[in-house]
Amino acid sequence: MGFLKSILACVFVLAGSSIACGQTADDNRLLPDSLISDIDLQEIPTVSRYYFVHQYLSVIAPEIDAGYSGIFEDITNLNSLTPMLNGFRSPYTDEDISVETFEHDGKLIYVWQLPEPQHLREALYVAFFPYEDHYRAVAISIGMNVDWEISTSDELSRHTYGRVRRPDSAKDCMEILIQRNAMGKNIDPGEFFQEGYKCPESDY
Repeated sequence: MGFLKSILACVFVLAGSSIACGQTADDNRLLPDSLISDIDLQEIPTVSRYYFVHQYLSVIAPEIDAGYSGIFEDITNLNSLTPMLNGFRSPYTDEDISVETFEHDGKLIYVWQLPEPQHLREALYVAFFPYEDHYRAVAISIGMNVDWEISTSDELSRHTYGRVRRPDSAKDCMEILIQRNAMGKNIDPGEFFQEGYKCPESDY
């Protein structure tokens, strides 16, 4: 993952150079589509949905400076481009993912809605919250001991914060997570065991 961070830093530099050379700041695409078309995607392995959310997005989000928050708006940046530069493919197409942007207390929050999850710990939503000078990814996924759970991840482990109700929308997801203190240092825990619940099998 350290190599991935280095690649992401290089992409930021290239993005900054593009803006300095006349590309508008409103164009959040980090590199041109021509770079993607030059690579044979069939030769690149596809990672699991679990890996993509909990070991890629959640780990890379803290490396994204608040000044580059626009990277979350164009799905191609983190769903296609950066994985490709690191030798793997996302399990999702760019069209599979929808993104909505919200403002709370003067800060921008980005919520990605993913396709309906089927397996243990696959995420339905990933919300990117500003935290200190960077971002933090908070996922709502199918749980092991509860139907839906909140989690964050770092390079070493995945951290769960108990049960949460399934959000009705991206806005609902954001509001639920804010109520659970997702913008603070410690996310408020919920119920960690749901009587009678049987989790689906994992796919990782």
